[in-house]
Amino acid sequence: MRVRQLLFLALVTSLGALGLNTPVIATVTGTGLSLYYKSDASWSVPPAAFTTSTCHTATGNINYNWGGGGPGGTCPSDNFTSYGVGFILAPVSGTITFCDQADDQFYLKINSTLVINDNTAKAAATGQSCNATGTISMVAGTSYPIEVWQHEASGGAEWRLLWSYTGQSSFIIVPTTSLNRTTFTPPDTTAPTITGPSSATGASSSISIAENSTAVHTFTANESVTWSKSGTDGSFFSITSAGGVLTITARDFESPVDNGSNNTYIVTITATDSAGNATNQTLTVTITNVNEAPTITTASSNPTHTITQAENITSVVTYTGSDVDAGTTLTWSISGTDAADFSIDPSTGALAFAANPDFEAPADADTNNAYIVVVTLSDGSLTDTQTVTITITNANESATINAPTVSGTINKGITTSITVTLNVSGRVGFFVGGKRISTCKAINTSGTYPNTSATCSWRPAVTGRQTLTAILTPTDNTFSPSTSPATTVQVVKRNSTR
Repeated sequence: MRVRQLLFLALVTSLGALGLNTPVIATVTGTGLSLYYKSDASWSVPPAAFTTSTCHTATGNINYNWGGGGPGGTCPSDNFTSYGVGFILAPVSGTITFCDQADDQFYLKINSTLVINDNTAKAAATGQSCNATGTISMVAGTSYPIEVWQHEASGGAEWRLLWSYTGQSSFIIVPTTSLNRTTFTPPDTTAPTITGPSSATGASSSISIAENSTAVHTFTANESVTWSKSGTDGSFFSITSAGGVLTITARDFESPVDNGSNNTYIVTITATDSAGNATNQTLTVTITNVNEAPTITTASSNPTHTITQAENITSVVTYTGSDVDAGTTLTWSISGTDAADFSIDPSTGALAFAANPDFEAPADADTNNAYIVVVTLSDGSLTDTQTVTITITNANESATINAPTVSGTINKGITTSITVTLNVSGRVGFFVGGKRISTCKAINTSGTYPNTSATCSWRPAVTGRQTLTAILTPTDNTFSPSTSPATTVQVVKRNSTR
């Protein structure tokens, strides 16, 4: 309560210093003093306060003319004392003049200071006349303790308290509204002071926060207040009514949605105290850009990706990615368990095997035809990764058998070797002129995939031109049988005798 009085006085003092609307008229209303009456034939100065052994009590201001009667209750018409106690509210700042119109004696104390001591038995003055006057300096809107006495000896009984002050040149009865049984609580007319970002206490403040942030600022005030928000971009903000904690829905620098579409969000913060006094502070929140990581968009941006493809195909996939930061150069790279088996175009993101994958000869780390590689997209500072597993499946391949070869001169009746080279294992049948060589119907190959061979020992029975061919039946049924190209040879007579 005392704090509110001091704030009110500060307002009064400030206005007076500026010469604005001085004097300030108090607007708080009272309900009158507590009034006590008792039968009392004696009067002495200073009079004593009393609230018991009374013949009557009342509430009001000091404005009575009982004529030849008494105040009421069981009080007599003569020989009684009146006592009023409570608080008086100063109407202006400055000197206040008080006037008594009393029959008989009158005594006035304000703030424990004697203002009027009218100790003479006499008839009460009327109009603008006073039986006695006194002055005291007061401050507008301030509540002061007051005590006032009147003693009636005999004859007519009257009791009035009047005042005059700057702006009120004539005496008027001190109104009930300026008197109260308890101290006045001056109205709280002072709006709270908001402290915003950078300790700003004025009508505006500003702050910058990084995009994707939500915390803005915690506002404070010089008294207990309720916080609210409004304004141009107010819908993007939230504030706690009790704590003043302001947050914003995470904003994207690259996609501003503020009223001006310029990443400047404006919100009005309001602090309202218990008396309804409100203060606004307009806050400008500027969203700043930050470097955000690029995003691999292949496979719906999932952290892992699986691809299944047939053997003997080099190309795998062309990766795609994006970066919300304008003007960023993105670079692709690979790492991981089987990275050495691949290459990636750093610009286009095209991922390919370094060599044709062969189901029959897996080259991945655990030789199970499941190649694992980590694809990375970088903006030069931040990255995104995706682990891809490429599973190689078997394909129905054609076996390859080359044309038969024979070294040296081929003589009739002399055994010579016919050799073919192949890419798979199996059994090879050899033919002369389209007829199977009886000793070489199913020769097993030697060597391993993809370098195998088979040799037939042939003893030509005739001379002349002969056509040699071979047919491969692969051991692996995923390969189809294959016939070699033909080789033409010349068989000659032998030079030696048998």
